[in-house]
Amino acid sequence: MKRYNKIVVILVTALLGFACAGISYGAGGGEKYRPRAGVMFKKLNLTPQQETQLRQLRQKNHQTLRELHRTLMEKRKALAEELDKQKVDMAKIKVLTAELKDIEGSLIEERVNQALKMKEILTPEQYRIFRDTLKDVQRERIHRRGGFKDEKRFRE
Repeated sequence: MKRYNKIVVILVTALLGFACAGISYGAGGGEKYRPRAGVMFKKLNLTPQQETQLRQLRQKNHQTLRELHRTLMEKRKALAEELDKQKVDMAKIKVLTAELKDIEGSLIEERVNQALKMKEILTPEQYRIFRDTLKDVQRERIHRRGGFKDEKRFRE
């Protein structure tokens, strides 16, 4: 069950990361992602209304995700600094660890909510194409990085 949950989290993270990056060109950002987003939009054959909805979804969630990532980095840095001290404060470490768990949980919730909203915007066929494309991109990325020892889990 834990393995299944990890795979789901990885796929959702990849899905939303690609979606945010790909759709960001419509919000005036992500210049390096423009070609991929254009290809994705063409593959999905989006209506103008769907494009607008996806751009609005990205803009709405961008600030929240950005703030969560900023806070996450600050807490990670604070934890690293505490761990580097000669005499560590275990109470502070426990507090920082709990805060990190909460932030990571919030990030996952935001990504899942965004995925569900995307599913509402796209038709079932468009969503299937989107997911298949993301899986291909993930396989490509894994292959470029030398792959995993057990790549079978990504062949499904």
